[in-house]
Amino acid sequence: MLNKRQFVGSDPVVWTRNSRGGPGYTDRAVGRVVRTGVGRVTILVFRASDTTWVVRSVGVHELAPAAGADLAQLEELERQDQRPAA
Repeated sequence: MLNKRQFVGSDPVVWTRNSRGGPGYTDRAVGRVVRTGVGRVTILVFRASDTTWVVRSVGVHELAPAAGADLAQLEELERQDQRPAA
């Protein structure tokens, strides 16, 4: 049996970058799944350098389910994003 990671839309994930994907992201960038494809997953991921949400297409092997501190960070970033501007 194959050991596959499967994600579905809106799953909380961590992009374990290993220095891939350009500057501005943390090594464990949190985000949510937007769409899945064959070998690739489109995610909405937080770029810490400019506090922006970015859509990225990454390999499924670069993702892990968000849990614990990563999930708490994602939920807090999403809460902050929903607050009205002062």
